[in-house]
Amino acid sequence: MSPKKKVPSTSKLISSQFVKEVTKEDGKKSKKRKLKKKRPARGVVYFSHIPHGFYEEEIKSYCSQFGKVTGVYLPRSKKGNSRGYGFVEFQYPEVAEIVAETMNNYLMCNRLLKAKYIPPSEQRPGVIWRAKFWDNRVRAIEESKKTISNMTRTLTPKEEAVKVKKMCKSVEKYHEKLKSMGLDYEFQVENGPPVKTEDKKTNME
Repeated sequence: MSPKKKVPSTSKLISSQFVKEVTKEDGKKSKKRKLKKKRPARGVVYFSHIPHGFYEEEIKSYCSQFGKVTGVYLPRSKKGNSRGYGFVEFQYPEVAEIVAETMNNYLMCNRLLKAKYIPPSEQRPGVIWRAKFWDNRVRAIEESKKTISNMTRTLTPKEEAVKVKKMCKSVEKYHEKLKSMGLDYEFQVENGPPVKTEDKKTNME
């Protein structure tokens, strides 16, 4: 009698089919990743000593005379003020080199503008990309709104007591400073410590 052939169970068949499908999908994904085109090399110029009033729109319109500007990133503080430096991305690195040579030590609004070319090998990834999709000015407006709401909100009795205590300490320090300078002068603020007055007798002739 011939030996019986082992019939694979349904669970094994399903698992083998699932593995094949997964490997096929993984292969497709890996191929797609390989076929994905790399971002073309761009030219970036680093500007420092940027004068007041020379912001994103002004920088882009001014630098567009040299070539196509693909991105501008001007870091700002929490209050929305410019930090005085920024990055400008051009479509071609050759154009960025020309801009850096032309704009370096350029006198603008009584300030000596500094420009430095950053080659693609030294560029930080994501700097210009972040500037395109995230505006610092929006963040500055939100921060200012938070500050205003914190300053104008109604304090609880406990918070008000702490605030008055701090204010009294600062007033006392100012009084001591005035005395050390030889000035006999005291002032009083609202909800502050009372002014110490001395009764001075005046001689009437």
